[in-house]
Amino acid sequence: FTIDLLFRPQKTIIINAGLGYQDLNEMKSISPKYHFIGKICYDGKILIPLKISLDWDGARELYVSDDSEKELPPYLIGNIFVELEPIKFVRITFGINNITDAVYYTQDGYPMPPMTIWSGLNLNWNHWR
Repeated sequence: FTIDLLFRPQKTIIINAGLGYQDLNEMKSISPKYHFIGKICYDGKILIPLKISLDWDGARELYVSDDSEKELPPYLIGNIFVELEPIKFVRITFGINNITDAVYYTQDGYPMPPMTIWSGLNLNWNHWR
């Protein structure tokens, strides 16, 4: 089953949290028993249009194979995303994935990426017409 809660205290703020649970009566690889997700997001205008969000993702009881003896460590990671629109046709994005630089695995022997900082620039020529 999955539970997903969404709360919108204001038009510009969204808070979302979810929990997935599955019990297959046997251990299966790449299929956690518990999966956690969530997000806090502001999407509005403070002098310029601004979107900023913090989201998280985690799992417990994630197994390497169908053998219950080989469980991967639980994990919880967070990501930050920022988007600015200083003028109508320019959008600047910035993000940090895995903000705590956690070492975690979703498959045995394959570590997931460490902290990753990225940015982008989007120019939308359609606004010039």
